[in-house]
Amino acid sequence: MKPKMIFKLFIYLVFTVLLLYALMYRVNGDAAHEWIGLALCAVCIIHNVLNWKWYTNIFKDAYNLRRG
Repeated sequence: MKPKMIFKLFIYLVFTVLLLYALMYRVNGDAAHEWIGLALCAVCIIHNVLNWKWYTNIFKDAYNLRRG
């Protein structure tokens, strides 16, 4: 597996874990919920940067009504 793909899978794992911890609001408390939310935003930005080709292919007619 390529190193970039391994890094993407790691980001997806971190994204999932942070989302689950952010949803445990009553267990973690206010401060932890806010910090986890900030980390989740950072991981979301990293995810979008890693998948920038998807955005460029939208405008190149690579995605149509059939493909979705």
